[in-house]
Amino acid sequence: MTIVTDRKEIEQQVRDKFSRMTNRDWNKEDADRLFSDGMGVDSLYLLEMFSMVESSFGVMIPMERHQEMQSINKIVDIIVEYQRA
Repeated sequence: MTIVTDRKEIEQQVRDKFSRMTNRDWNKEDADRLFSDGMGVDSLYLLEMFSMVESSFGVMIPMERHQEMQSINKIVDIIVEYQRA
């Protein structure tokens, strides 16, 4: 498996994975919207998302950082940060 490190490609992959997980089209305009803003993401989706992020992008994100992952852009920021660490 090749680990993606380009920010734009990471964002696209996260949006694609979220679209499949939630049966909803996540477009670029949704990237900054908080999941709590009626985006149809509940705690079960968030748990799946944490697992997907770590396995898909080769990062281990501490549990205390999970609460920060409230939008697609924030998820991408954290992925990029931990890939560089």
